[in-house]
Amino acid sequence: MARGTTSEKGPHNNRVKLSRAGIVDARSLLNRRVRRILGAVAEAMRVTSITFTMLVFAAAVGVLFVVYPWSIYYGCFDFSWWTTVSSYFVVALGMGALAVLSGRFCLRLGLSPVRAGILRAATMLTVEGAAAVVFGPMGLDVPGTRVRGIFFAEWKFVTFFFYAAAPVSMLAGLLCGMTRGARDRRTTA
Repeated sequence: MARGTTSEKGPHNNRVKLSRAGIVDARSLLNRRVRRILGAVAEAMRVTSITFTMLVFAAAVGVLFVVYPWSIYYGCFDFSWWTTVSSYFVVALGMGALAVLSGRFCLRLGLSPVRAGILRAATMLTVEGAAAVVFGPMGLDVPGTRVRGIFFAEWKFVTFFFYAAAPVSMLAGLLCGMTRGARDRRTTA
């Protein structure tokens, strides 16, 4: 009988038992493969600041349109098309600019790719949370838009923080970790 198998015969009982060392080996192999794939994706993308900003901007626009549906905020209110669209784009552009600025801050610290990604996500989430409080309960608004009315009025600033700011911040942190890791591997190779 092979080592690591059960003694009972049958279609479901002939399984190999994994030891803790086998599980750890499988995890490390999976981690190496995932890192290699993410590095290849980052190499293929060759992300620059402009490309990174556009990716975060596109993700922010997508998240904002999902969390705050266009059919409600344009269809049910008496505001012009341009005023409503500009509100979405102003907030998304702010999120993209914040991603770049937080990335510049993280690059100056000289952290590892994973730590830089975590710090970028945390920095973005903190600043976006502060902005949500300033636009929400404190009442700041961007003139000529409906930024406060769509995203921050009443208790919507909490929705913005958890459903819009958090996913975009995590995406920016993930992209930062991927691109910094690929850049570090390129410079050492």
